[in-house]
Amino acid sequence: MGADDPLIAGGLMSQALCGVHAQAARRHWWFQGRRIILRSLLATLLPPGPERLVVEVGCGTGENLAWLSQDYQVLGVEPSPPAAGEARNQVAPDRVIQTDTPDDVPDYQRADAVLILDVLEHVEEDAVVLNRWVAPMKDGCLLLVTVPADPALWSRHDETYGHYRRYELGGFRRLLESQPVELLLISYFNARLYWLIRAARSISYRLHRTWGPNGTDLWIPPSWLNGLLAKIFSGEARRLVRCLRAGSRRSAWHRGVSLVAAARRRYAADK
Repeated sequence: MGADDPLIAGGLMSQALCGVHAQAARRHWWFQGRRIILRSLLATLLPPGPERLVVEVGCGTGENLAWLSQDYQVLGVEPSPPAAGEARNQVAPDRVIQTDTPDDVPDYQRADAVLILDVLEHVEEDAVVLNRWVAPMKDGCLLLVTVPADPALWSRHDETYGHYRRYELGGFRRLLESQPVELLLISYFNARLYWLIRAARSISYRLHRTWGPNGTDLWIPPSWLNGLLAKIFSGEARRLVRCLRAGSRRSAWHRGVSLVAAARRRYAADK
């Protein structure tokens, strides 16, 4: 199952996958834990304030926007019509724009932070797409990027979502360094559960199946287990924030299921 499967058409999320994704994004431990981690990093770099604008590129079904809207102005950008429709149910409809270019986003150049979360693996020319969104950012604008890590974890779940790749640390670093940004943090994360997830992926590969519906691994465990996994995962926030505050560009872990980078758009005097 790949990018031409009905679940992913032309790189866009279908209605069938959109429903599965929306339910998981609200309840699944991975989404819950990731939100806590990214919110901790964002708050460290950009203290909350109602006048501060955070733009999420590829906002999917909008759960991140709803969460961030408690502390910031938010604006979502999403090319998939079903996903954009779901996202508009999470926030005010005018806070989600269905497009794949910053030219269609009127407030983009005043954004204080831009989030590109698990988007770049969906496009063939990741450097071109990343630059499309980085180049028009205002000087000093913050950037948070996440991608799936470790090609050894490749599975049918990646294929269902139309992924082109999983990233190694070195390649992800080179991708960020090719852009007009100052890199503040780059690290693996979802490291504590790495071996558990690798074992699950190995089993599913041998059995030619996935753990969740519609060719995904988005199985939602019983509430006690889901909560425990979310707590273990989100607990990584403290170590990542320490690395960010210390100005360390070394990865907090040697391996992980995902990668995260924080960067700042270079000022004109530094270009």
